[in-house]
Amino acid sequence: MYRKVPGGSWSRIANISSGSTVSYTDTTGTAGTTYYYTVRAVNGSAISGYNATGVSAEISSGTPATPVLTSAENANSGVTVKWGKVSNADGYWVYRKVSGGKWSRITIVSSNSTVSYTDTTAASGTTYYYTVRAIKGSTLSGYDATGVSCLRLSTPSLTSATVASSGITIKWGAVTGAKGYRVYRKVSGSHWSRIANISSGSTVSYTDTTGTAGTTYYYTVRAVSGSTLSGYNGSGISATAAAAVSYVNYVTTGMLNYRTGPGTSYSMKGTLTAGTTVKVVSGESYTVSGVAWYRAYINGGYYYVSSRYLLATPTLSSADNATSGITVKWSKVSNADGYQVYRKVSGGSWSLIGTVSSGSTVSYTDTSAASGTSYTYTVRAIYTTSSSTIRSGYDSTGVSCVRLSTPSLTSITASSSGITVKWGAVTGAKGYRVYRKVSGGSWSRIATISNSTTLSYTDNTGLVAGTTYLYTVRAVNGSYLSYYNTSGISAKATVSSTPTLVNYVTTGMLNYRTGPGGTYALAGTFASGATVKVVSGESYNVSGTVWYRVYVNGSYYYCSSKYLTKA
Repeated sequence: MYRKVPGGSWSRIANISSGSTVSYTDTTGTAGTTYYYTVRAVNGSAISGYNATGVSAEISSGTPATPVLTSAENANSGVTVKWGKVSNADGYWVYRKVSGGKWSRITIVSSNSTVSYTDTTAASGTTYYYTVRAIKGSTLSGYDATGVSCLRLSTPSLTSATVASSGITIKWGAVTGAKGYRVYRKVSGSHWSRIANISSGSTVSYTDTTGTAGTTYYYTVRAVSGSTLSGYNGSGISATAAAAVSYVNYVTTGMLNYRTGPGTSYSMKGTLTAGTTVKVVSGESYTVSGVAWYRAYINGGYYYVSSRYLLATPTLSSADNATSGITVKWSKVSNADGYQVYRKVSGGSWSLIGTVSSGSTVSYTDTSAASGTSYTYTVRAIYTTSSSTIRSGYDSTGVSCVRLSTPSLTSITASSSGITVKWGAVTGAKGYRVYRKVSGGSWSRIATISNSTTLSYTDNTGLVAGTTYLYTVRAVNGSYLSYYNTSGISAKATVSSTPTLVNYVTTGMLNYRTGPGGTYALAGTFASGATVKVVSGESYNVSGTVWYRVYVNGSYYYCSSKYLTKA
């Protein structure tokens, strides 16, 4: 098929592949233009002659142009078809078909400026083809025979947004034809952001674990099949993220019912056998008729259990050197008949070293600990029945301590050079601390010895002749301290010693007193910026505050270190 305008040359505009097709519609002409047409028959490479004059026709200026189709996409209520505006059209006819079917008109659009239509009758899961003809009066334009296609996917219906311990769970209805879903999230005033791709059309829920506690989030979902997306609920569904739930493990001491609420008036959902570990929500309990009920996570849901039949894991508080060994302490456990104490060394396994036969006894001294060895301890509560012993869980980290024997005080001697105290070496010690007090006073550290081979110390600071002083010593290894001889060893100073004085400056108004601590009588006040002579090496810890002995106007007093700085 060839075409030309008057005075022009023939130009081929179509190839027709069937010998029985004897017509052709040219939809590409311009209104008001006269065109000439001619035809040549063809068989393989053989071509017939042609009528050089041809036949002519003028395209009426009243025939509207063929609309240019731009898209067919899913919307919330159906498939929306869009096309370009035809300037001389009165309106448009919209057609639809399925694969292998025939075009069927589905609507008439009566305005030439309306260039979209939403097909609300499209069934989800079906692929539709759409085309459009412009109309002016009774004259119809041509149409795009290929059309534009779209797989109809209904907008997912959002059914719930539930706050769970693991996050916010969003659920929606299944969409026919969907191969998967996309989940979106936003906060108020922001834009939607995709947070998940779900590759199964049958998965209709998603748990968002990335939210921040206390923040309200909005969620929406789009169905997807290949490159085709459904519409989406623009408002979304919202929920406020809860704080992460922490659990405490308990063990049942007998058959224990779990219920839908706190108290026996609520429905029973099941029974746990004795010795079962129960995950109890930390910090959540309800007192009903004098009994505490806990919220617990059981078999994928939250229920309530009575505390009467639960055994908690003991909370370890400390492991410290004592006179005869290492003393381990823990919290009291309700319902416990006693406790089992375990010990291990680094890289070793837990070994039972002792059993406490009273539920109210919350300490145990390991007298077999060897000086110089680091031990780790843990404790299990026990509950004894007629047929078995039920054990609680245990703190797998434990509490640790390096065993340091209490130094033995061997001698004390007073001389003109001061008072010399001696003690025995302690295995595992890296150094020692020496303490002094007068009768009725408190121990105050007067020396720190940073090696393990020095086993004596001469005190010649601030001694008053005729005064009896008591001394004791603790072994040191890093942050670990041995216990100490609480009675100490004593000697009477034979001569007074002149203390070494160090200049400090007050950082504010500062009282000085007759003894170390706020309970002693007030002797005077230093002005801010005053120079204070502090006795070197003499300090007293009173209720967490260090007090210094100071020399003022020929006498010795005491003041807090809080308002002093070295000059």
